Amino acid sequence: MQTHINYGFRNLGETELSAGTILPVYMYYDEVLVYIEYLHGNGVTEGALPVNWGGLHKSVYISEGGHRITIEIDPLNQVLETNETNNVIEADFLWGPAVANT
Repeated sequence: MQTHINYGFRNLGETELSAGTILPVYMYYDEVLVYIEYLHGNGVTEGALPVNWGGLHKSVYISEGGHRITIEIDPLNQVLETNETNNVIEADFLWGPAVANT
């Protein structure tokens, strides 16, 4: 069951990240770490940095039913922020049986 996950992040702070800042992004499937991506930080005025990952089905067996995807940026708190509570997003998904293309 091939799955693509698209997400993005944006710097909402008042200070731009230095040009060399690289932020890890952790992705969890049902609380199990399945993917780490390293992204360059973006400036305050820039739009959201889009990311697309199509490897979930290669990392874990995706069974039918409800599952939770969690994405956490800067999990090691490399960037000091006044608000650390907006670095995680979680979403629940319901996977059904595979559908054959006809």
